[in-house]
Amino acid sequence: MKYKLFTGLVLLIPVLIFVQNNIDEVQVHFLEWQWPVPLSLLVLGALLVGVIIGLLLSYFQGVKKKRRVKKAEQEQLKKQEAAATAAAEAAAAQQAAASVTAVNPSEAPAADEGDRLP
Repeated sequence: MKYKLFTGLVLLIPVLIFVQNNIDEVQVHFLEWQWPVPLSLLVLGALLVGVIIGLLLSYFQGVKKKRRVKKAEQEQLKKQEAAATAAAEAAAAQQAAASVTAVNPSEAPAADEGDRLP
């Protein structure tokens, strides 16, 4: 936290020097309006508008990325659930087949006499 405060103060010094050296007024013309504005306020205002636009674009890009990551995670989770369900169904079917064979040994396939080794 102290690092950010120190950095902010160090960056504030050149800004104050800039404002002090550029107090001359310039005429700003916009459509049919015109008004005098100190040059330093005009430059700092343009900088502020640029920073705000950059922050907004960065924010919306981050939101978009979070949505893509969340969607990918949900798809991966669905795939894992489907694989787990398929594995559970296969295990249940295998267990059911084994229990049917264990309950009715007469229905189990009999070994042929020719299949035995002497």
